[in-house]
Amino acid sequence: MNNYNNFNIAVSQALPVQKTNYHRLQEKNSAFGSIKFILECCQKLELKPSTFAHAASIFHRVYDNLGRVDYDKFAIATASIFLATKVNEDPIRLKDLINVSQVTLNRQDAMNEMTNNSWILSIRDTIVQCEMFIMRVLNFSPFTQLPHPFLLNYINTLENWLPKEWLSITPLSKCAMSLLQDFYYSTKIIKYSAEQVATAILVLTFQIYGIKIPLIDDFDNWYKLFSPDMKVELVWEIIEEVLKVFEIEENLKDFL
Repeated sequence: MNNYNNFNIAVSQALPVQKTNYHRLQEKNSAFGSIKFILECCQKLELKPSTFAHAASIFHRVYDNLGRVDYDKFAIATASIFLATKVNEDPIRLKDLINVSQVTLNRQDAMNEMTNNSWILSIRDTIVQCEMFIMRVLNFSPFTQLPHPFLLNYINTLENWLPKEWLSITPLSKCAMSLLQDFYYSTKIIKYSAEQVATAILVLTFQIYGIKIPLIDDFDNWYKLFSPDMKVELVWEIIEEVLKVFEIEENLKDFL
């Protein structure tokens, strides 16, 4: 624990302390603010959606292991992105990540420091230290099985059963992937397996559009075609956690 504390002091000294909208959002909801920051950085860097998912998973897993210990979450979030690009083979230059992350946090201060080599080097060192710290916290196992391939496979299979006129007006894949991305705002996503999350998102997507699977008599348990051992109570437990994200977002709308 002493090593962790020393690490935290080094991080706090290297990063800007002026409060921004992201800092205020994080004060209201730490996980939500951090994941929103990760998502915005990933989008600006044009990273794959799966890279964002890996970064968010890494971030959630780190804080699940650390408990209530207070570290600079934006430093951990930035390092989580950098590590995720390696895990997901979606490489970027560290300099680009530094520029994007710091401008996202505080555009004015970051723009003033862009030509300051010592500032850039201090941020670079911080991210590298954070990456090493994350690897230790995760026992050098940063990879997480994502729900994405399961979800896409389930949808592709079901689309072959549905009338083409339904598919032309029902963006199932887009809706499902959007719901899955939103679920990464919740710390609960790492509580469930990739298959369980994919199944629950699939059920929620079909509920949203009111679609019933043709030739299936058991309308309440059709998802067992993909997850035969998954209980309906667990499906609805996960769906409830997904819906809570939208409640949180509504409560934080003044900070978004």
